[in-house]
Amino acid sequence: MSFPRARGGFLSSGGDEMDYRLITWTPVITDDGKFHPEVLEEAIRSAWVFYHIRKDRQIENAVRKYLMGGDVKLEELVERVGEIVYRKHPLKLRIKVLEDRTTTEELYIEPYVISDDVDDEGFRAKAFTGQVSLSIDSNVSYPKLKAVGQSYTEGILKAEMKIFGEESEVLREIYQDLLNEMKNEWDIPLRMGMFNRNRLGGNLLFFWRIKDVREHLLKALNFDIRPKETLFIVKYRTVPGFVELRGEG
Repeated sequence: MSFPRARGGFLSSGGDEMDYRLITWTPVITDDGKFHPEVLEEAIRSAWVFYHIRKDRQIENAVRKYLMGGDVKLEELVERVGEIVYRKHPLKLRIKVLEDRTTTEELYIEPYVISDDVDDEGFRAKAFTGQVSLSIDSNVSYPKLKAVGQSYTEGILKAEMKIFGEESEVLREIYQDLLNEMKNEWDIPLRMGMFNRNRLGGNLLFFWRIKDVREHLLKALNFDIRPKETLFIVKYRTVPGFVELRGEG
C-alpha cells in the first residue's frame, strides 16, 4: 500500500532534472528481486509525506483530524493521507533508468517479532543489491530531496531501533551502525522495498509514536499502524531496504 502520485501525473517539462546513482547498502526486497523505478518512487513519496507532516503543523493537524475521524477505512488510509499532503506540497517525478548494475538473489529472511499474533516463521524472498544510474526529472530541488530523505530515513532508523533494539542487542547495533553511516557518509538516504509485512510499511511513520492516534485506529480498524516485526537477512546479518541516492550532477 503506497502513496499515490499527486494529481497531474509526471512532469512533462520544466522540472529540475539531475543524474543520480542509487547504491544499495542493504539488500532491497521486491516481488521479483529486481529494481523498478516504481519502487524508488514509492520510497521517495513515503519520505515526502513524512517530511511534510513533520515540518508543517497545518498538515499534521489535518492528517490527525482525518485519522481520528469516523470515516477511516484501511484500504483508503494511505491515499487519503497522501492527498492531504499533495494539496499543499505537490510532488512530481519522472525516473529514467540509465544503467542497471544490480544482481538478484534469493535470501532467507527471519522475522523478528515483538507480538504473539505475528508469524515468526522464516521465509525466502528475492532481493537486489548493486547500483543503478538514474535520471530524475522533478519539481523538487536536490537540496530539498536530500532534506526529505535524511528526515525520513533517520526517523525510521530511530523508530525501529527503539521498537526492536530494546529487545535485541544485535538489532540495536545494526540500526546504530546504519544511523552513523547515514549521517556521516550517505548523500540522500532512503528506505526501499519490503522491510516488514505490515500493510502500511513505513507510510504512517510519523504517527507510530502518537499514542492516541494509534489507539484510535487500532479500535476503529482493528489494525496497528506500527509494525510488530522487522525482517532480518540471515546471510548479510542486516535489515533490508537501506539505500543511498547520490547526486552525480
